[in-house]
Amino acid sequence: AITEMSRIVVQGMVKHHRGVILNIGSGAGRIPIGNPLYAVYSASKAYVDFLSRSMAVELKPLGVTVQCQAPYMVTSKLSKIRHSSLFVPSPDTFVASSLKALCDGSSVVPFWSHKLQDWLMQNLPTWAVKAILVKMHLGLRRRFLRKLESKKSN
Repeated sequence: AITEMSRIVVQGMVKHHRGVILNIGSGAGRIPIGNPLYAVYSASKAYVDFLSRSMAVELKPLGVTVQCQAPYMVTSKLSKIRHSSLFVPSPDTFVASSLKALCDGSSVVPFWSHKLQDWLMQNLPTWAVKAILVKMHLGLRRRFLRKLESKKSN
């Protein structure tokens, strides 16, 4: 869908020599080892990031800005995180940082504490990143399966 929508909107932007395509990726698409137990999600978000980077180079001379913004966790129904914190901004807080980062490059992590998380994911030893992500995702899977089992027994 992102490829097709980009193709559709680019035509008019190039014709008018201006426009912005802002794609939302994910920190999961930036982790050098991928995102264990979320392989398809991680790969699809990496696709969004690299599509955006490539389009940014191709379209800049034609007056079109392309950027991928890669948040980590934000409070939402999807993330199932209800309260913001130092590392998990509210949607409004994230949007404010997102707008400020609009022309910072073709691939950015706009929220300040997400930048710290991203730096850690890029620079920790591979074994440490694997251990952190696998532990976190196995815990999420266990909670989901318990909730599913609970619903079946009711």
